[in-house]
Amino acid sequence: TIVARPKMSMGKYYLGYYMNASVYHNQLLRLIQGIKVLSISKGNLRNTNLNYPKSSTEQAKIGIFFKLLDDTIALHQRQLENLKSLKKAYLQQIFSQKVRFSGFDYEWKEYNLSDVVEIIKGVQRGKKSIEETQSNLNPYPVFNGGRFPSGFTNIFNRSNKVMISEGGNSAGHVNYYENDFWSGGHNY
Repeated sequence: TIVARPKMSMGKYYLGYYMNASVYHNQLLRLIQGIKVLSISKGNLRNTNLNYPKSSTEQAKIGIFFKLLDDTIALHQRQLENLKSLKKAYLQQIFSQKVRFSGFDYEWKEYNLSDVVEIIKGVQRGKKSIEETQSNLNPYPVFNGGRFPSGFTNIFNRSNKVMISEGGNSAGHVNYYENDFWSGGHNY
């Protein structure tokens, strides 16, 4: 670990945020050495350039701005985690019929999944027919299991469907996608 201690008065938080920005990281990437273990020498680090306004008041204003963004993100992450926990609890309570909405007292009936839905296996697409990024030419996500698309393609074979991953690390994962998409070979 190399410690960088300011030699002059800097605005609060400015240096930390600047050194975490891609503007500075791009300099570091060119200086990193090694194959198995990556490192940067103290001499190379000393020769990197910093860009900052002369006014420490402006530096502080910039640093505090990013600190407020981080604090807001942290708050929303905590709220998100609380909402996820609440959702999980409601899923358990409602679908085990321990909690019911008022005005509904009908008995629940159990069915086999195949009585309610048609189960269709997805169709595998070769790597050459999948693009990494979405574009006007390849607007449709390709789902091969899991939460996120594995690429994008120019045609779709499903719309507005529930997917269940059939194998691998995401076996049994359920995903719902509201738009057109390509259901790959690892989906039902």
